[in-house]
Amino acid sequence: MRGTASQPSTPTYNACTRNTQFYAANPLGRVLDDTYTWATYPPTKVGNGHGNINWALDPYGRVSWSMWLHSLRWLGAALDAANRGDQRATTHLLAVVRDWSKDNPYPWNTTATAQESTMHRTNVLLCLRTVLSNRNNGTLPHDARWLDGVIMTHARSLETYFSGYGNHGADESLAMLGVGCLLGQSHYRDLAGGRLLKILDHAIAPDGSVNEQSIGYAAFNYSLWNRTRLMVAQCTPQSPLAATIDTRLSALAGFLAHAMTPLGTFHQLGDTEDLQRPPLIGTPHEYPATAGKAGTPPAQRVAVYRSGYVFGRSGWGTPSKPYPAQSAYSIRFGTTQRYHGHADHMSLTYQAAGAPILIDPGYGEYTQDAWVAYARGPTAHNQLVIPGMTSARTTALTRSRIGAGHPNADYFQLRDVPGAGMARVRDVLVLSDPDLVLVADRASTTRAGTFAQLWHLAPSTTVVTGKYAAIASSADPAVRTTFLRLPYRGARVLPAKPQVSTGTTRPVQGWWWPTIFTKQRAPVVSMAQRGTATTMLTAVVPGPAGTTVRANAVLATDKKTWVYTFVVASGKHAKVAKVGLRVDGSMVRIR
Repeated sequence: MRGTASQPSTPTYNACTRNTQFYAANPLGRVLDDTYTWATYPPTKVGNGHGNINWALDPYGRVSWSMWLHSLRWLGAALDAANRGDQRATTHLLAVVRDWSKDNPYPWNTTATAQESTMHRTNVLLCLRTVLSNRNNGTLPHDARWLDGVIMTHARSLETYFSGYGNHGADESLAMLGVGCLLGQSHYRDLAGGRLLKILDHAIAPDGSVNEQSIGYAAFNYSLWNRTRLMVAQCTPQSPLAATIDTRLSALAGFLAHAMTPLGTFHQLGDTEDLQRPPLIGTPHEYPATAGKAGTPPAQRVAVYRSGYVFGRSGWGTPSKPYPAQSAYSIRFGTTQRYHGHADHMSLTYQAAGAPILIDPGYGEYTQDAWVAYARGPTAHNQLVIPGMTSARTTALTRSRIGAGHPNADYFQLRDVPGAGMARVRDVLVLSDPDLVLVADRASTTRAGTFAQLWHLAPSTTVVTGKYAAIASSADPAVRTTFLRLPYRGARVLPAKPQVSTGTTRPVQGWWWPTIFTKQRAPVVSMAQRGTATTMLTAVVPGPAGTTVRANAVLATDKKTWVYTFVVASGKHAKVAKVGLRVDGSMVRIR
């Protein structure tokens, strides 16, 4: 173990800025009684009331419950009380920390929840040290010097068991930087700074996209790296890292702006909750987060990120059609599934007519069970599922054209190999005025099975199916969406009535998580076809309640392009759109 120097902290460094998250659920009285509460689970007696905790408890079978118990973050109210001079709280804190150290000798990496929480626990220990020092004229009391040894052992763990270039690695490095800063340990300060520089390069690309494969964690990264910038400036003011962070955060704010929907939430891609988020004032994110009431929107209507995201919309708002009334979409592609990503390559999400039309499953917690396997797996997303495919592979965006023959049309083509002997090609044309998405899937596999083109709908949506169509209706707001199967370049549409699954458990299908702790039944429309190859062409047409859709297809005079005409009628008004489907599968709007 390296030295345990006890020098006072850098004057501007505050080690107690992150211990408020658990206050409401864990007030001082409960903490002193060794009662712990996390999230929606009931208060649980975890100790004997004198700081002797049963760290092996896991009454709800939830890894996150156990991890946050080991984090010690739930002791925040006691830390606050100790800082005010409450000796009972101080004594109890020291008893809990001694108990944890006794029951979890180093190395504790064989206990996954103890290991993962090391970074959080280190921050709590640093805060406790700060509280004790502040009450003793800036010096750690003699009878608490053992605490430095515990902190240094945690730093050793953070050095040895580095979790890599995601948000966990950043949080670990921040905790290590705190050790270096507070205890005057240059080795840990410099190691943490070097790691943070490398992590930043992986975590936030120059274009602002993130490596987490999750919009929710992109937002978390914005907060994390803002905190990092502040701490780096406090602990290592001579480091150029703070300026580099500023540049990447500016780009990330642009990414988050494009990832917003007109409904005021993020596209629920990867582990992402369906939450209203506060605006990032002074950045492009401010405009969509305030429904266009403040700020300035990005200049581009469509943004394509090399890390695997397409975000597009009909517009950022006009006097006649304000921002909340616009339509928006997302498409996923890119590298193989990792971190907080899902098997969602080629999947779409779509909002129009003031409502969610195509949704993503959301954030199905961390416990590795059938629910999480579903939420992160291929069948929970709006894509063509090939029988036997189990996980996302690298998906290439092979073509894109913004304004595909018309200002209100965007075209994309994606290709991948989602398993041995499998191939997929998806062509997507997104229109506005009228709002319409046309999706062509071509796929093959060496083993015969049932291909399924899946469309996930919002809860409380009712679905009526016909021979070649499905009509989805929602009441608030009153929206009607038509899913219409069409002949691909004149080929016969096989008679297969669309099927609907809602809230099934064997297999798990038709569920949506608005938050990590709540799930709701949500219908899924499936267009199925059996064989070793398939071609499916589907139009998704949303509109107000009562909207009707008519479509026909004819071969153009060039004998190469099939022209599809859509008439979308609502009340006395009708809009017409014409789309050309070429020999190579590409699509273009003609009218």
